[in-house]
Amino acid sequence: MIAAVTEAKTGVNNLRKDGQGKGQHAHPNFGRCVPKNYFNAFLAAAPFAFANKKWWYVDKRDRDWEIFQLCLDSFNEKRHKLFKVVLIMLDE
Repeated sequence: MIAAVTEAKTGVNNLRKDGQGKGQHAHPNFGRCVPKNYFNAFLAAAPFAFANKKWWYVDKRDRDWEIFQLCLDSFNEKRHKLFKVVLIMLDE
């Protein structure tokens, strides 16, 4: 699944294609690793893995970005710890 996320393809079905692609890379053929139904189940459940329980049963049309906020905050906190920003001002 991690490799599938890093592959520059659009849509789940394109990640399952096999053989030579249009460019210099072959199609990823991730179907050999994870069945399509398993991957679709993961995609359906992944947003709620870190979400507050209040979002679990909310209709799809009523959901907003707050579902991902806990996950995004965690990623940003880890990123800040990983990268140290140093600003240097040079004068002439």
